[in-house]
Amino acid sequence: MIRPDQKKQSKWQSPKAESSRLRQRYARPPSRKRMMIIGAVVGLIIVGVFVRTKLSIAQVQNFVKMATTHQPETLTELYFTNYQTIPKKAQPGKQYQISFTAVNHEGSQTKYPYRVLLVSDEGIQHVQEGSLTLDNMQAKVTTVPVVFDRPSVTYQVVIQFPSINQKINVRIST
Repeated sequence: MIRPDQKKQSKWQSPKAESSRLRQRYARPPSRKRMMIIGAVVGLIIVGVFVRTKLSIAQVQNFVKMATTHQPETLTELYFTNYQTIPKKAQPGKQYQISFTAVNHEGSQTKYPYRVLLVSDEGIQHVQEGSLTLDNMQAKVTTVPVVFDRPSVTYQVVIQFPSINQKINVRIST
């Protein structure tokens, strides 16, 4: 029986004492021997990965270079030029000029094959195919003549750049 003046002994330490003990244990820096062992283990793991994947020194150097060097973002702008002038309603049989602009931000000269399509419920009509070669930061406006041949049909004019999986489109009714 425990007397009131005695405290019950517990095998668990108070949270404050435990915290203090852990702080003392981890406050001192790891020994040189421990750091050498950790470094050797990490080195062996890295060597094992390279041997297992059969990477050459040149591949590893290239990987490290690519992982640590900032690579600029590359993109291509594609948009309708003067989109306000594209009619929402067109007269059947009349020729319209649809212009689009491509701007190269890829970091080097790039060739862009393109297609211009007229899409409606009645099918797909190929209007024009071609390609643009643009230097870095160069913009080019391309104008395509389009004729909407049927009355009371809603068309989509589609400009596709299949090599970069990019397209733009606009709806025009007759």
